[in-house]
Amino acid sequence: GIPKPAGQSYRLVARKSVVSNQQAQLPVIKACVDAALIREGLYEAPANVPSDLFIEIIYGMDTSSRVDASFRESFLELSARANRKHTIETTQEEQLWDVRAAINRAGHSALLLVDTVSSLASIDYRHDEWGVDVMVTGSQKGLMLPPGIGFNVVSPKALEAAKRSTFPRSYFDWAPIIAANKQGFFPYTPPTLLMFGLRESLAMLREEGLENVFARHARLAEATRRAVRAWGLEILASDPREYSNTLTGIIVPEGLDSDAVRSTILERFDMSLGVGLGKLKGRVFRIGHLGSFNDLMLAATLCGVQMGLKLCGVEVGDGVGAALDYLMNPQAAERKRTPALV
Repeated sequence: GIPKPAGQSYRLVARKSVVSNQQAQLPVIKACVDAALIREGLYEAPANVPSDLFIEIIYGMDTSSRVDASFRESFLELSARANRKHTIETTQEEQLWDVRAAINRAGHSALLLVDTVSSLASIDYRHDEWGVDVMVTGSQKGLMLPPGIGFNVVSPKALEAAKRSTFPRSYFDWAPIIAANKQGFFPYTPPTLLMFGLRESLAMLREEGLENVFARHARLAEATRRAVRAWGLEILASDPREYSNTLTGIIVPEGLDSDAVRSTILERFDMSLGVGLGKLKGRVFRIGHLGSFNDLMLAATLCGVQMGLKLCGVEVGDGVGAALDYLMNPQAAERKRTPALV
């Protein structure tokens, strides 16, 4: 069977991370008089939910990308006075506790849903300590597996909300999964081979140690950002507090299509970069630096990007050199960047 983590939350397995995301939302959304999902990415919108239930958060390209916790607190306080229940979903690491703290200060019964697809097993996440009600993640990133397994971690509070929900569902229902899990089974055919792979992925993470895993991701992310700055390009996240240690979005110069850069790099160097999604299509490409990834893999990735940018006519500095300097001696690089206070 699937063991319970601390805090009596349940670990549940679905088939895909997008399916898992909707599985996290649909059981609880109709249990609420009203709902507000804070949408900060492309995949958060559940099916059959009106778009007016979403608070649209501006992408990181804008200086207002960081959502002020006081806004969310005001929203919750207003909803509490209206005696409404809400579901809050967020995807940004630094804001998790801000949102939970705002909910707690308002004395509100809102559920907190968190998408960790691009962060779990790569940066710190504390489900019970941060008071998260439903977590969504997938197998294909920090867990180092192909796509195919989606996970929900669900609090007792969310399970109770699901029982009250009148939203029609079958595959998206937690109850039969929990019932089957108690006997060590699933109510459908699970992705068995991926689950064998998951066992090995978890063993690898334990062997390295989570603190070392998080430190490795932080080091590789900082090296990537130094390369971007040396190239003379702009990081998508305008606020350093919003930098991700698993992925870096890079804005291409005005007049250049980021998909053309990606195509050039793929054709010449057989390396695939992440596409700009939604509103960022053609403006951004993404470098992923998470999962089973090390210094030499990053160095090769940055070499491919630097050569590709030059082939596309972009005048860039030596980003590869800046990253290598940092990777060879990150402590000295940090001291050089931030002199000690005297």
